[in-house]
Amino acid sequence: MQAVSQKICRLKFLIVSCFYIRWEFYTQINGYFIVDLTVTERFMMVPSDINRLLKGASMNIGQAATQSGLPVKTLRYYEEIGLVQPARMAGNDYRDYSTVDVEHLRFLQRARAVGFSLDVCRELLDLYRDENRRCSQVKKLVLEKIEQVEKQLQELSALKSVLTDMANGCAGDDSADCTIIETLAQPKTSIMPFMLVESSS
Repeated sequence: MQAVSQKICRLKFLIVSCFYIRWEFYTQINGYFIVDLTVTERFMMVPSDINRLLKGASMNIGQAATQSGLPVKTLRYYEEIGLVQPARMAGNDYRDYSTVDVEHLRFLQRARAVGFSLDVCRELLDLYRDENRRCSQVKKLVLEKIEQVEKQLQELSALKSVLTDMANGCAGDDSADCTIIETLAQPKTSIMPFMLVESSS
């Protein structure tokens, strides 16, 4: 039988009904939280409540959006696709973001800012959360992104060349005849040696 792992930590409990703060211990055994209070008092807490205390201050979705620098709409979307899923407050089902959740949102914001797709962001976030990650795994994703950027730069360079030729071939006067319009109207695709596709992710 696998040995039961125990972890003793200190928690600060604010018991609203008694209007005072007290320090107690809790023990985590196989995923269950056992709160050890005095023999004269027992205070029941569900695991989600304890997790929230362990993670730090709680915030609603508007506060989390402000702290992370992301729109509320983005936070809802990240929750929907399982990137960052905040706890839900008991009784009202409101989103309850922890400081750890906000750290993850900021991480995603920075990853998106340098051009990583949502799929790669998910991989990076998983690696960020994994203390046993290997640096080689992270570097591999970055090198793949560099290769993608290099390809995009080549396509942009080809695009610039095509646009330059179009501009140079146009008189730019008041005439109704325009070589740019004529070029774009051609059925041939030889002038476009690439296909730029707008990314949806």
